[in-house]
Amino acid sequence: MEESHEQAQDRKAKRIAFINSINKIDFFDPRKPWIVVPNGSFMGYFNWVPKRLRVGPWSPFPIAVLACVAYFIVINRPPVLLLLSTQNGQLVYHFPEAFSIMWYYNFFGFLWMCYVISCFPTLFVLVSFTMFSWLIMTIRHGISALAPFLEPDIYQSHAAILQLHELLRFWVLVSAIITFTVWNFLLAPLVYFILMNTQTQKKRFLKWAVSFEVFQVQVMVIVFAFLNTITSVEGNLLFTFSDLWFALMMHEIYAVFYVSFLDRFGVHLYPIFSPRTHFAAISYGFVFSMLYTAQKCANNILSM
Repeated sequence: MEESHEQAQDRKAKRIAFINSINKIDFFDPRKPWIVVPNGSFMGYFNWVPKRLRVGPWSPFPIAVLACVAYFIVINRPPVLLLLSTQNGQLVYHFPEAFSIMWYYNFFGFLWMCYVISCFPTLFVLVSFTMFSWLIMTIRHGISALAPFLEPDIYQSHAAILQLHELLRFWVLVSAIITFTVWNFLLAPLVYFILMNTQTQKKRFLKWAVSFEVFQVQVMVIVFAFLNTITSVEGNLLFTFSDLWFALMMHEIYAVFYVSFLDRFGVHLYPIFSPRTHFAAISYGFVFSMLYTAQKCANNILSM
């Protein structure tokens, strides 16, 4: 049964009341328990996640992986200009020509992606990596459509917008690849076949997993990302180490946010990344290695 507007509003009110009931001071008090919600499950939504992944001590291995990646990011930080495309010392921006086929794609793609976001009952979903990357991809589609009308040589704000557009290119592509791969081949099968214990749970999860909104953000995301970052760029512009570095930094930031914030509030969106299991080290290592693999594969395709 689809959730009615009244039911959605009731869930929203309960969620707000639950958040307000949490003592915010406890979150910053090192003397208080790490988990600030009962049983490590936000409003009981994540009771389906095994308790050993919600509460208890962390494994040192996934934290070691995150620490090593953070160290790599710091010592390999490229100069600011190397993060952007340059030609004869001048910044170069890449976007589709106004009113071209790819311009129309980015314009209507931006509107479509905004509509998909509006289909979700709450903006709370944006704390997930899937929806955060969808939001950033939506923004980049919008900038791609706006770019031909900007004047970066006159207005610094216009130049900043176009620089953001360049910085996000590889991250949008690789985050879509990771979202598609991790969800469809790792996380969804794990949840359905292992974590869901009853047929009722399996049917409910399957119905949600094939819903319109989820299909867009988990499957079609890779199509939209390819069209925006590859097809919309003329000249087969290859990705550089700076692109890889920026994408690595963005993924590291979300990983730290996940284990230091969402974990404390019992929001276990991705059980395979729980810091309480040694396996999470493999999960994090797999995702970070996908960044390098995606860059190499994308450059091979662009070089053809």
